[in-house]
This record gives sequence, C-alpha cells and structure tokens, in this order.
Amino acid sequence: MKFHSNGSRRLRIVEMHRHDEQNIGDVFCSPFEHFALLRSLRTTSLDVRDATLGDVASLADNQTVFIVGGGGLITPGGGGFSLVEYTACKVAKCILWSIGTNARSYDLRNAMANADRLRSDYRAISHNRGTGAVKPLPGVLLAGGRDFGVQLPEP
Repeated sequence: MKFHSNGSRRLRIVEMHRHDEQNIGDVFCSPFEHFALLRSLRTTSLDVRDATLGDVASLADNQTVFIVGGGGLITPGGGGFSLVEYTACKVAKCILWSIGTNARSYDLRNAMANADRLRSDYRAISHNRGTGAVKPLPGVLLAGGRDFGVQLPEP
C-alpha cells in the first residue's frame, strides 16, 4: 500500500454482509454497527445476496479491504462461501468477521456429529471440497467465526 506525505494510507473499506432488514441478526451482525470509527471509514456497502463478481472486481485493488460478515454466510452441507465472497478474499485483502453457517438441522444429542458437519461447512469456505484442512485464502488478514470448535482459513 502506498503511504501519503501525511503518513496515512488511503484505504477503501468495503462492507459485505446480508442486508435483510427483516432479520435482526442481519441488521446487527456487521462490525460497522458496533464501531463508530469503522463506520466513518466505510466507503461502500454490498449485500452479499445481490453483489456480483463485477462489483467485487470494480472495487478490488491494492488499497481495498473487504470486511465480510458477520452472520450466516456459509452454505450448509459443504457449499462454502458464495463465489463473490470467495473472490473478494482472493483479489484483495479481506477480514472475515464473525461468520457462521445457517444450518438448522443439527442433532442436539450428538455434539461430535455437529462439530464434524460444521468443520465440513467451514472447509468449504476455501472451496476445498475434500476432507483435508481448510486452505488459506491469500487475502485474509484476520478471520473470526461464531461457531465453536471449527477452523477458519488462516491469514
């Protein structure tokens, strides 16, 4: 990143999360709802449901940081991130904020089966369809999940 004469960097902070105002979790899951300084730095906000690869490509450069999340952005059953979210973390720097899965059919009596299923869902973030470890996404600076006991892509 380039430094300017005043020592500051010009960053483009792009918020990416679900903007469903009928879902209170979606309304308050974004870090921009909790940190005034971050709100003041936001330049663009994208709804992950409506964002396109073209939107991401037009915003991505070496001065862009996508903040993806929070909320249920992982497709259950190994579907991982949408291609748009995945691409944002490949073509620019990215922070994964309190992401989780939207699975509704976990067996409350079998914690191990639930953990195995969540691990499979999280492996798919990096579009790793196999049973191996989560592959790093090159642009991830920081990753935080909301589901206990699962591995996120390493920065």
